[in-house]
Parts: sequence; C-alpha cells; structure tokens
Amino acid sequence: MIVFYSPQHLLHSPRKQFWGGKATPHPEVPARALGILGALEDSYRIAEPPPVPRDALLRAHSQAYVSYIERTCRSLPEGREAFPFLFPKVDREPPNRVAQRGFYAFDTVTPLSKGTYPASMAAASCAFAGARRIREHRDSVYCLSRPPGHHAGAATMGGYCYLNNAAVAAAELSPEKVAILDIDAHHGNGTQEIFYSDGRVLTCSIHGDPKTRYPYAWGFADEEGEGPGKGLNVNVPLPDSSDGTKWIPAIVGLLDSIRAFDPSYLIVSLGVDGLKEDDGGGFRLKLQDFSKAGSLVADANVPTAIIQEGGYHLDLMGRCVRAFLDGWG
Repeated sequence: MIVFYSPQHLLHSPRKQFWGGKATPHPEVPARALGILGALEDSYRIAEPPPVPRDALLRAHSQAYVSYIERTCRSLPEGREAFPFLFPKVDREPPNRVAQRGFYAFDTVTPLSKGTYPASMAAASCAFAGARRIREHRDSVYCLSRPPGHHAGAATMGGYCYLNNAAVAAAELSPEKVAILDIDAHHGNGTQEIFYSDGRVLTCSIHGDPKTRYPYAWGFADEEGEGPGKGLNVNVPLPDSSDGTKWIPAIVGLLDSIRAFDPSYLIVSLGVDGLKEDDGGGFRLKLQDFSKAGSLVADANVPTAIIQEGGYHLDLMGRCVRAFLDGWG
C-alpha cells in the first residue's frame, strides 16, 4: 500500500487553544504525523503528492471560505495566531476581518497562522492524490493528512480542521457512488454537512454520543440526510467508555450498509483517538481493535482511500495506524 505524505504539514504548528474559556496547549501538533510516518516508513512506500487543484477544493468548499483562509494566513505575521471571539449569525461575510474569524468558525480551538493554509493544502493534496490513485489502480491507499479535516464544513472550520480532506477525495470520485466510513471517536460533522443532500455519497460515522462529546450539536442517530440524500447519512453514537465489544459490531453493521449501497469506492476517515490511553476520545479501544477493524474494512474488497483524522497519544497513535493498515495484509 502506498502512503501519501507531505512535509508541508510541519508549517502548521498551533501553540494554544481556548477550551472552555481557558487557554491550554494545543494537542494537534506536527509530532502526530511524524510519529505515524516513523511507524510506517520501514514497510510502506512513502510518496509526496502533487498540489491539489483549486477547483477540486471547490467541490467541497465555498470559494469565499477557501479565499478567506488563504488571505488571512498570508496576512498574519510569523508567530501570530488568529482566534475568533464573536460568532456573528448573519447570512453574508462581514466586511470586518475580526468578525470574519467567527463567521467562518464554530469553535475557539482552531486557530489560523501563517502556515495553516499551505499545510491544509498539503493535507488535501494527500487525499486528492489518494482518490486519483484508487480510481486509476483500483487498489487501496493511506493518506497521512495533517491537519485533519472531518469537522470542516463547506464554509466553516472547527475541531482542528480547515479543509475537509475526506470530502475532497469523495467529491473527486463522484459521480460514481462513494461511501465514507468515519471511525474517529468524534462525529465528522463537516463531512455530514457537505454530503447531507447528496444522493451519490453514503456517509457513515461511529463516534461518542454528542450529548456528552464534541462536537455536541451534530451526530445524533436521527440525522439521516435530506432530499436525494435521505437515508444516506448513518450515525452510530456510542456511550462514553465504549470498548471494542461495542465498537467492532458497530463497524460490522455499517459495513453491511456500505455493501448494500454497493459503492465503487470507499473513503475511511481513520481516527485513532478512541484508544483507551488517548484522553481526547472517550472510548476504551485497544491496539487489537484497530487491527480487527482494518481487516474488516479490507474484507469489504472496495478500492479504499484511508485518510488520517484524529489521534493524540504521541507514543501510541503510530502503532494504532500501523495495526489498522496491516489488516490489508
């Protein structure tokens, strides 16, 4: 299996976040991707992707949103981070730059800096290259995208996500039928939003119950899609401290739904923050659970692009990713 990776991710290195009104060290650091790379490079072929075309981004995001990120990041001085502090509920972009920060964001943990835009473009490039690879070669691929993407909506950033890498890949593979399986411990609200009324994309997510887990406002079981996408959005929220005895059967059930949909391609949003040692996810998964999950997804026998999402235990997340990928044999 080929691995797409870009060292450009190093350009994004947030220092802090405002969680619950308190400034804390930011957990989405470059060491995350470096740790995964170190766990894979002895056995997997690593390739740097070509730049993603801008029009590919615009199949998932609005022109105004992409331009806002690019413009803001280029204007920031080195070492400066931009956070929103007000969230205007209006239908059009405010002219004031400070107000724009909250217009295009839904939380205070996703800062912009000078390196955010090029790093996010590189992450999307990995996913886009992965989509093209599975279409051309009918095989499977791993995209070591950082920053992650599944919380980013068509015109909103949040949850450490700026460009929705999985959505960029899925949009590139349309109009053929695409299924997205999100197994991050947090709901991929951005992916859900982008494809909520799309009859060509099945979105499936297993995650912590939004009654108690981020992103709190999305990810409930009754969110089933609308219009042409009615019935094509499947959420499986699990209670806090769920382990593999709940998580693995949930994956089996969603893979049954995916087989019934009969997609030409599968996108996996791979988060490993459900590991019991990871403080951020709320699940109690073990290394062997990721290995089993990888084998189950591989057995679906669909050309698959695996795209990295969350995972914040720097010592163990690389082993979790390796366990999942080794399921392909």
